Amino acid sequence: MPEDLTTQGTTTDTPAPGVTAPVAGTPAPTGDGATLLTGTEGTTNTPGATPDGGEAKVGAPEKYELKAGDIALPAEVLAKYEPLFREAGLTNEAAQKLVDMRIAEVNAQESTAVEKLVAQHTEWLDATKADGEIGGANLDTSVKHAQSAIARFGSPELKSFLDLSGAGSHPELVRAFARIGKAMAEDVIVTGTTGGRGELSYGDKAKQMFPSMKN
Repeated sequence: MPEDLTTQGTTTDTPAPGVTAPVAGTPAPTGDGATLLTGTEGTTNTPGATPDGGEAKVGAPEKYELKAGDIALPAEVLAKYEPLFREAGLTNEAAQKLVDMRIAEVNAQESTAVEKLVAQHTEWLDATKADGEIGGANLDTSVKHAQSAIARFGSPELKSFLDLSGAGSHPELVRAFARIGKAMAEDVIVTGTTGGRGELSYGDKAKQMFPSMKN
């Protein structure tokens, strides 16, 4: 066969018109359906990298499902911590361990607070019982006077506070309310116009001070 003749399908070093010659050293695309992308010189699709060049957090799940004990973590609490878990790339299991640790810490703090409150209440109660004015043999009377004053002048909110805080056993509070209650019990007017009763009620005293007052 003459040397100046070529067979069909034989390629030469000159690319066909409209076809860009591959750069030397650049691997040709492989695999079925391989495409050549233009305008993306220098880009890579490396696993673990984000489009902005940062490292992808491959451990973070699409959605965290965390619990506080056997109850699902409230949405508002999850919304607060989920961005941090996701930023750190924590798996759901790792994030749950942190939640469990935090719950244990909170429970320990609450237990300590309750123990301190009980100890403080006991200390106040012992001091009240030992007080020379309101304690000892006078304790029952002091408590009755104090309760009378609170019932007359205290609001439901005050009563609830004294019960929940234990402050109702504080010696100075008991002393103050006991004195008020005692003054209330002694605040009577002796008169001879009460039909032999010898005492006037608060309403009777008010009528004496303000004769025009109506029932």
